[in-house]
Amino acid sequence: MRVISGAAKGRRLTAPRGLQIRPTTDFVKEAMFQLIENRLGDDWEGRVVLDLFAGTGALGIEALSRGATLCLFVDNSQESFHLLQKNLKVCGLAQRSRTYNLELFRHKKCEKITKYYAPFQLILADPPYATGCSIATIHFVAKHDIMAPNGILVMEEREKVDLPLQEWPLSCFDRRSYGDTALWFYERIEEKTMKRLKET
Repeated sequence: MRVISGAAKGRRLTAPRGLQIRPTTDFVKEAMFQLIENRLGDDWEGRVVLDLFAGTGALGIEALSRGATLCLFVDNSQESFHLLQKNLKVCGLAQRSRTYNLELFRHKKCEKITKYYAPFQLILADPPYATGCSIATIHFVAKHDIMAPNGILVMEEREKVDLPLQEWPLSCFDRRSYGDTALWFYERIEEKTMKRLKET
């Protein structure tokens, strides 16, 4: 794994051994960030990012390398947490990060932390495939309304898994498949837009 673009471009990230942690491939990551920048532009200054199920931190680190102001990393695995911190130091990005070794859905502290730093211009989520965590993550983001009006939630999931197209105030505006992996892109929409979508 490597950082694709920005200040830490080319830096190699420490990858886990075995299959317990499944990092996003460089090919999928590059495609993901191309779509993000096509939507939001390539000026990352001022953006606050949330990386859920962060694993090695590859996605959030990519955002920081490109110039994001701050990234919060959340993962419940102790192994992931150590790899994440190591990769942030290697890339020189630790000062612009906040790392939390917590379980997203079972710890009240996660709600407090995410609400404190919200709204997020970009939320990246790469939960274990086909476990129901993707849908639960969409519920979490929608329920707590932590995404900025012009923000994006990117869900990575197994290609054959179906996710909801809409969950107020989130709506899926794009979906891309790369082999066994699918990327779902959600935006936060206003109530008037949601009513119009329901009528069509």
